[in-house]
Amino acid sequence: MANSASKQGARARWLAAASTLAFIAASGVATAQDRADNTIDELIVTAQKREQSVQSVPLAITSLGETFLRDRRVADVVDLQNFVPGLNVGRAGNMAKITIRGVSNEFINIGGDAGVAFHLDGIFIGRAEAQLAGIYDVSRVEVLRGPQGTLYGRNATGGSINVVYNRPTSTPEGHVSGSYGAYNEYELEAVASGPLGERAAGRLSLRRQHNDGYTKNAVPGMKALDDKDNFAARGQLLFNLTEDARLLVSADYYRDWSRGGASKFIGGPDGAKTPAELPPYNGQTLVPFDVRDIVANLGQKTYGEFWGVKVELAWSLPAFDFKAISSYRDQNYGFRRAELDGTTLDWSDSNVSNKIWQASQELQLVSSAEGPLQWILGAYYYTENGDQARYIPIFKPSPLALLAGGEVNTDAYALYGHVDYELASRLTLALGARYSVDERKSSDFLAVTGTPLDGTSSGKASWDAATWDATLSYKPAEGAMAYLRVARGFKSGGFNTGSLQQQPFNPEYILSWEAGYKASLFDRRMRLSAVAFYNDYDDLQVTQVQGFSILLTNAASARIKGAELEVSGNVTDALRLNMALGYLDARFRDYQNTDQSRPQKGMQDLSGNRLPNSPEWKLSIGGDYTHELASGGQLRLSGAYYFQDKIYFDAFNEAQQSQGSVGRVDADLSYVSPDGAWRLSLYGKNLTDELVRTAGRVGSSQVGSPNFVLHDPPRTYGVSVRREF
Repeated sequence: MANSASKQGARARWLAAASTLAFIAASGVATAQDRADNTIDELIVTAQKREQSVQSVPLAITSLGETFLRDRRVADVVDLQNFVPGLNVGRAGNMAKITIRGVSNEFINIGGDAGVAFHLDGIFIGRAEAQLAGIYDVSRVEVLRGPQGTLYGRNATGGSINVVYNRPTSTPEGHVSGSYGAYNEYELEAVASGPLGERAAGRLSLRRQHNDGYTKNAVPGMKALDDKDNFAARGQLLFNLTEDARLLVSADYYRDWSRGGASKFIGGPDGAKTPAELPPYNGQTLVPFDVRDIVANLGQKTYGEFWGVKVELAWSLPAFDFKAISSYRDQNYGFRRAELDGTTLDWSDSNVSNKIWQASQELQLVSSAEGPLQWILGAYYYTENGDQARYIPIFKPSPLALLAGGEVNTDAYALYGHVDYELASRLTLALGARYSVDERKSSDFLAVTGTPLDGTSSGKASWDAATWDATLSYKPAEGAMAYLRVARGFKSGGFNTGSLQQQPFNPEYILSWEAGYKASLFDRRMRLSAVAFYNDYDDLQVTQVQGFSILLTNAASARIKGAELEVSGNVTDALRLNMALGYLDARFRDYQNTDQSRPQKGMQDLSGNRLPNSPEWKLSIGGDYTHELASGGQLRLSGAYYFQDKIYFDAFNEAQQSQGSVGRVDADLSYVSPDGAWRLSLYGKNLTDELVRTAGRVGSSQVGSPNFVLHDPPRTYGVSVRREF
C-alpha cells in the first residue's frame, strides 16, 4: 500500500513538472510577427470592493470569465474545482460541500456554518443547499483562496467564492441556447437585456435543466437517481437616478423537482455485513460495491424552492463612492425516503425538511480620489432563522424511529476597514481589520420512539472576534508584482441542532502566511500567478458519532501548507493554453477521536492524518484552438485534462471512505458562423468514463455503521446550439 501511494505521488509530481515546463516552453514559441496582435485579455475583478486588474490584486484569486465558463460547460459550483487550485467541491445529495486549502466542515446543519463563504452577486448565502442553484448568465466567478477576514469576513476562514451576474445593458442584446445529450439530458436558456426608457434598463434570464438520472436503481420498477429537473429565473432592473446615482433591483427563483443524489452502499466497516444484511432481515444488495448502480427500494424525492431579492444603491460622490446593499432570501428544502440501508429491504430511510430565511444589510464607503492613500469602510448585518426536522424510521417494521431537529436564530454584526498606502513608487502597504459579533439562539429536540430517549434543550451564546490582514506588495517591473500577506480568519461557533448537545461549540481560527508573485510575460502574451502558503488552523469543529447522535466539539488543530501555480497564455493568435497546479499538505496536528464503526481500535491519535477532501496534488491543463474557415466562420476545438490525487472523506483516513487518484478528459468542438451569431457544438465530459467518488458518509454504529459514497457523473456527451442577438 505504501509503495502504491509513493508511485502515485511520484506520478503526480512528474506530471505536474512536465506540464509546467511544456506550458512555459509553448508560451514562448510565437514569432515576433505574432506578438503585436497576441496579448492576453486583461481580467477585471471586484474582489476588494473596487474594480481592479486581477494581476494587480496581492491575493491568491482565480477569475473565470463568461466565455471560459460557457466553453467549459460550467453548470454549477461543483464544476469550478476543475480549474481552481486548492478548491475541492463534493456533492452530498443536492448540497455543495466546498473545501479550499483543506478548510471546510465535516458536518453542517442549521446551527453551524461552512468554512468557505459563498456569494451570489455580493450576497452571502448561508446554507449549502442554496449553493447549487446553478451558474448561468454570469459575468465571471471569483474564487479567493485563504482567509478573507476583512472585506468578506463572515465565516471565510478558507476563502470566498463570488458569482457575479451580467448586468442590464443600455443597448438590446440577448441569446437563446439549447442542448441535448446522453441520459435524455437537455438544457434550455434564454436571456434578454436592453433599455426600458431613457433612464432604465432590464435583464431577464431563464434556464431549464433535465436528465433522467446517471445512476441506475437495481430494484425493478424504480427510477434512476442523480437526475436533474430544475428551473431558474432571474430578473434585474437598473435605474440611472442621476448621473452619479444608480439603483439596481434584482430577484431570482430556483425550483428543484429532482429525485436527488444516489447514495451507494459499499458495506459495513472493512466489508463487514450490517444488521440489514443478516438474519432475520436478510436484505440483498443485488449489485457489486465497485459499480455505480445502487439499491433503493423506496421512491426517493428531493424538493427545493429558493428565492431572493436584492436592492443595491450606488452613489458616486467627489471623494468616495457609497453603496448600500439590502437582501432577503428564503428557502424550503428537503428530501423524502432517502435510502439508509442499501438493500432490498424497507428497513431504514431518511426524511429531512429545512425552512430557512435570511436577510442582510451592508453599507460601503470606497475612496475614489487619486493619491497614495486608498481606503474602504463598511458595516454589515446578517440575520437568519432556520427550522430543521428529521424523521428516520429504524428496523422497519418495528416502531423505532429517530425524530430530531430544532430552530436556530442567528444575528451577526460587523464593522470593517481596509487601507492601501503607497510607501514608494513601487511599494504598497495594505492593512485591513474587521470586528465581528455573532449571536445565536437554539432550541432542539431528539427522541427515539419506543425508547426512553426523549428530550429537548435550548441555549443562547455569542462570540466576538477581531480579524485582520496585512500585505506588503512590490512591483519590480511593469506588469509584475510580488507580495507577502498575513491574515487571521474566524468562523463562528454554533449549536449542534437535533443532538441534545446543550453546550455550544466554539469558533475556529486560522492564521495564514502567504507569499505570491504575479507577472505578465512575453509581451503580455502570458499571465502567471504563483503562491506559497502556510496556515495554523486551531479549534477545528470536528464530529464524533455516538449512538444516534453526532457530537460536534472543538477538538483538533491542523497545519496546512502548499503552493499553487496558474498560467495562461496565447501561443499564437489561434492557440491559447491554460494550466492550474496545486500542491497541498493539510494534516491534523493534534486530534484524538474514537471511530464508532471500529470500536476495537479504541481512542485513536489522528495527528498526521490528512484533512478531509484535501488532495496532495491537483492539475488541470487545457487549451483552445481556433481555425479560420474560408467562409469567414470558425472551427473551435477545446480540451482539458484534470488530475486529482487521493482524497479521504473523513478524519480517520480509512480506505473505505476515500477516492484514489484519478484523471479525466473533457472536449468540445464548435462551429461559429461568420457573423458570430450562431454556434453549434459537440461536447463530451469525462470521456474516459471514470467512476469517481465525490463524497462519503458512515451511518450510526447502532445500525452497523453502513458506509455510503456518492459519485460524480459518468461519461456524458451531446450537442448544443446558441443564437446571439
